[in-house]
Amino acid sequence: MSSYGELAIGNINLLSCQNHAPDFLSLIFSRENIHKFYVDEDRNLVTHRTDYETYWLVAKSSLIHERLKILGYTEVNLQTQFKKFIIDKVDDLINDCYAFDDNNFKEKTHIELFFWQNLTLEKLRNSLVYLLSEGFSEIIISESECFNSIENYLTFSILNGDLLLSLPFNSYLFGLLFVVICSNGNSQISFDFTELYNGGYLGNDCDNVISDAKFEKIILITEGSTDISILEPSLKLLYPAIQRFYSFFDFSSFNKEGGAGGLANMVKAFAGAGISNRMIFIFDNDTAAKDAQRSLINLRLPQHFKIMNYPYLESAQNYPTVGPNGLVYMDVNGLAGSIEMYLGEDILKNEKDFTPVHWKGYIESCKAYQGEIQYKRELQLRFYDKVAFAKNSIATIGSNSNWDDLREIFKTIFEIFEDLNPKHFY
Repeated sequence: MSSYGELAIGNINLLSCQNHAPDFLSLIFSRENIHKFYVDEDRNLVTHRTDYETYWLVAKSSLIHERLKILGYTEVNLQTQFKKFIIDKVDDLINDCYAFDDNNFKEKTHIELFFWQNLTLEKLRNSLVYLLSEGFSEIIISESECFNSIENYLTFSILNGDLLLSLPFNSYLFGLLFVVICSNGNSQISFDFTELYNGGYLGNDCDNVISDAKFEKIILITEGSTDISILEPSLKLLYPAIQRFYSFFDFSSFNKEGGAGGLANMVKAFAGAGISNRMIFIFDNDTAAKDAQRSLINLRLPQHFKIMNYPYLESAQNYPTVGPNGLVYMDVNGLAGSIEMYLGEDILKNEKDFTPVHWKGYIESCKAYQGEIQYKRELQLRFYDKVAFAKNSIATIGSNSNWDDLREIFKTIFEIFEDLNPKHFY
């Protein structure tokens, strides 16, 4: 006897899976998303224990969206996928019209051809947004009627339980991306695997619905180990649901040079090594980084290698600096943006003012001085205490603006591969 798993958004079915849990679930869900719910005989959800147990994967569509973007399922690539699908579909239908001499078949094909030739991504999005927000009428639509309108086509697909198969993309996950884009970010994406578990298709452990997903982590390489000691715990605290996609590489253990120059040399070394992982080389937002990056201008990097700097800081626009002219307030973006500048106002500010930047050596190639924030080690230690406290009060992080500058770093990291297609299609 067959058992089914059902992928859905809210109460709208997206995909039915017979006798198996598809591999792509392991990319968009994690074991923390596994839930067991009790229901009564009529499958109504109840809060007390019963003899009827159901097993689900559940996550907000906004979280699924974030995970898909990291994997390369982005809106930029979605548009490319849509255009390719339409071109191929139209070509196939035109060929069918010439290949068969059946007038009824030709008439049906012409109706479908007209549908695909006039379909745009914007029209499709508007129709799906409406159906997801307002619901759809469970009227019987015949296959011959489904190409009369976009709403008919989507409703027909939903009622037949295969919306992801029907959307104009050559991938389940691009289809799912389109669905979550069209949905409210708080909508729930779920996979009901009760039948699969009870039918023995997952062994004796419901955790088996999530396989050990074989994806290559994105490697993050910074100028030094201090950056890693700050970014790694921050990623786990701020984005626990997606931190598993990233790995930090501490090259300072192998390279005594370190700093911006050492990182630039590392970029050159890795560029010719044939490494397949996506890699992000993260430079400071300062003069030394600009100088080191000059040697990379003409370097042809693989598409899956990206170079970035820590982002522009609003708080650094009018920042205290100490030099030969005494205390001067100025914009230190691009001059003194080390990781310590992103630790938050609660770390950088003392009773009177922000911890000042001290001007050091002049770098001739950039026609600018290199700045360095004072009391670096003290600031780092205060931040480590902040992390330890946050681990015990995780609920307070979401509304705490003192993490915003670190969030900007991660936003840059998350979006840097927006134009790169996923390595593996599902």
